Amino acid sequence: MVEGWPKQRRVLGSKVSRLDGPAKATGLAKYTYDINRPGMLHGVIVRCPYAHARIKAIDSSATRKSPGFRALTIIGVSRDGIVVAVDGNKVTCTPAGKKKVKEERFTVTVDDRVVIIKNNKLVSLRDVQVGDRVTIEAEQDAVGRELFFAGEEIAAVAADTEEHARDAARALRVEYEVLEHVVHEDDVLKDRKKRTVPAPSNYSEGKAATQGDVEAGFREADAVVEATYGVPVISHQCLESHGLVAEWTADGGLTVWASTQATVATAQQLAARFGLPAARVNCITHYMGGGFGSKFGPDVQGFAAAELARRAGAPVKIMLDREAEITTAGNRPSAIGTVKIGGKKDGTITAYAVDCYGTPGYTGGATVNLNLLPYVYTDAIPNWKRSHAVVYINAGAARAMRAPGHPQNCVLTEFAIDDLAARLGIDPLIIRRKNLPPNNPKAPPNSWAARRNTIYNEKID
Repeated sequence: MVEGWPKQRRVLGSKVSRLDGPAKATGLAKYTYDINRPGMLHGVIVRCPYAHARIKAIDSSATRKSPGFRALTIIGVSRDGIVVAVDGNKVTCTPAGKKKVKEERFTVTVDDRVVIIKNNKLVSLRDVQVGDRVTIEAEQDAVGRELFFAGEEIAAVAADTEEHARDAARALRVEYEVLEHVVHEDDVLKDRKKRTVPAPSNYSEGKAATQGDVEAGFREADAVVEATYGVPVISHQCLESHGLVAEWTADGGLTVWASTQATVATAQQLAARFGLPAARVNCITHYMGGGFGSKFGPDVQGFAAAELARRAGAPVKIMLDREAEITTAGNRPSAIGTVKIGGKKDGTITAYAVDCYGTPGYTGGATVNLNLLPYVYTDAIPNWKRSHAVVYINAGAARAMRAPGHPQNCVLTEFAIDDLAARLGIDPLIIRRKNLPPNNPKAPPNSWAARRNTIYNEKID
């Protein structure tokens, strides 16, 4: 038995009963995918086929004439406003809502490709009066919109069958101006001034951090290892894809059956989006087929399903297909770094340095960029330094995934520690136990910080 392993195992090798096992094994468990409401419609998202593009023109005429078509929403262009004037086929509004906007008022010319919603119902211009709060969606407002990854959402349609919904989605005519794109991190590192994303450039250098005298620490070491380690972007790949079923009630409330880890947060976000009291939105999740940190809200497809449902006056289901699940439902950022680590024969790490980068996709943060790195060992290592950069590429954005940032940090420490142990000729567990963070005497006596070294060793023993 290697040094430090438990003398008696408490969990490994034991039998643990799952309370929900019988329901899942027999098919009694009902997931969001299993929900089919009376009169339910099926929704499909229209997505950008290019890694970077701008919409030049859009025309939904053929979509609206498709067999089984019931509703359409153009994503990202609707505006909430208070009507201040109606003049012929023109309606003028002042912006409504909490968001700060530059314009004091906006005017829309209403035609057959402009949607007006009042009191969560589709209405015509003749039903609109001064003082009404409305949501207006003008299809042509999508022209000029810049899209930053293949799969980014443009519109959503609802129809009576899945097949009709897909046909209606294909009938939407969108003309693109294809723009320069980057999908490999190495291409950004070769040209750090490149800009194909919303950020000022595709390369964003983080703030470096240093503790102690790193070079002196390496000189004191009995062995030094320097190598490059990394882990690529990975998708959550939930067995049950993201999505929900949305149904508006006769009294103006909203019920959704969502595949989510956060029923309360999902309901709150929907309430905010549609201007409803929190108590009027009900989110139900009987069972969820995996989330891993990626299911904490309605997402674009959830808002779209609820929007289509209120326009069609019928329940709408949108569940992502496997392609969309991979490209748009989040990912865990990559982490690649050159690590230099030094230590003594007794297992003491004398110095650690890492220069690393990662990509979250087209926006957000690569969560390896934490203030403390290496993970776990920082407080015990006297000399360390870290530099980190976020590399943006034209791909879907990152989301939380099982202890965000920690797996990447572990890749940049654990592999290096194993290599250092091999160079020193000692058991890797000796290094790990030697460099566990010490108990913090200033912390409250029963807190984690006050007992962490003791707890680690108790668990190992």
